Amino acid sequence: MLFLNHVRHIRHKCFWILEAFKVRIKIEDIQADYKDRIYLVRHDQSISKSERKEMIRQLKSDRELAIHDAERNYYKSYDNSSRVSSVR
Repeated sequence: MLFLNHVRHIRHKCFWILEAFKVRIKIEDIQADYKDRIYLVRHDQSISKSERKEMIRQLKSDRELAIHDAERNYYKSYDNSSRVSSVR
């Protein structure tokens, strides 16, 4: 029985390492997506400089919110899962 508990513990740790890796990939995808968007706005000469600056500020703000949401969702799911596994 002790061995089975040890195996469950290891499996649980591996699961969360994988989930942490997934959230890191998701954050990198968000950063790359917004980097492309900002580049396109920065080099769009069809709009005025002040409009470009405002759009870039908004994109950077949106990027930070998206990253924060991804991290919050990861920690929220980790917290919920910890409670469920500790009750068992």
